[in-house]
Amino acid sequence: MKRAFASLLFASVALSPIAPTAVAADLDAQDFLILRQTVENHQTALDRLDGLNRRLAEVESKLAESRREIAALRQVNAVLTKDLVTQDQLKALVARVELIDHNRAEDSKRIYETLKKFADAPPIAGPVAPAVEKHSLPPGPEHAAGSSRTDTKDTTDPVTKPPKPSIELPATNYEHEVHPGETVSGILLAYRKEYGLKTTMAHIEAANPGLNPKKLKEGQKIKIPIVK
Repeated sequence: MKRAFASLLFASVALSPIAPTAVAADLDAQDFLILRQTVENHQTALDRLDGLNRRLAEVESKLAESRREIAALRQVNAVLTKDLVTQDQLKALVARVELIDHNRAEDSKRIYETLKKFADAPPIAGPVAPAVEKHSLPPGPEHAAGSSRTDTKDTTDPVTKPPKPSIELPATNYEHEVHPGETVSGILLAYRKEYGLKTTMAHIEAANPGLNPKKLKEGQKIKIPIVK
């Protein structure tokens, strides 16, 4: 507004139809130069003000752009830090890890001390075997009287296995023909399930003398005693 006023003033002074005699009477050349310099100074000031206004507009534009970028960064940061732990949670986690590590160290120390006690302990004596008494046999026919030779040969009878109890077999049997892949135990279980028998392997062995359960042949006949 000031610039427009100064321009209007300069134009009115420069272009106003003033008579030369009036100008010569009221203004001399020196006053005219001072007025012109004043107008030019105002023009320069207005130009500088316009430059400042342009720079201010640029700064405001950059400031608005910076605000938009900051808002966008805040949105991105909110998304990225949504699932992150807080500082207090991180401190609590660190404290828990330190406690676990401390307890582990204490357990290792106790185990080491226990093992060291066992290592430093005196050895434990094992059980003492009973002394075996040796008896000399009376002289036999082959030993002369007064002979000092003794016979330490073990004449104890060997331990014999007790005889198997006798199995009472029923009067009736099933006759089974062996098929490929069958076993005696499998055949027995099948007959038990099918006919409700109480037959055992001992019954089958007694009813089939010489039967080798590990060498069954296809087509071989096996008697299955009917034990109810």
